[in-house]
Amino acid sequence: MGQQGADWTTRTLKQTLLGHWVRFTGWLFWDFEHADASEHTNAGASGNWRATAWEIHPITQIKLCPGSPQNCD
Repeated sequence: MGQQGADWTTRTLKQTLLGHWVRFTGWLFWDFEHADASEHTNAGASGNWRATAWEIHPITQIKLCPGSPQNCD
């Protein structure tokens, strides 16, 4: 995205997106390598750090939704 003039650094995304409704677009990906660290597939395990092993990877678009998710269409 940097080559296209978009700043998708963690710092900029956090400042821009935190507290707003956002639509992420990309490919839905099952991350089998982290399935054992997910509440969805390994409920109650002490090392779980994620809700599910599903990810959007790669993200191809990030869109701020003005006001609510319904306004993101």
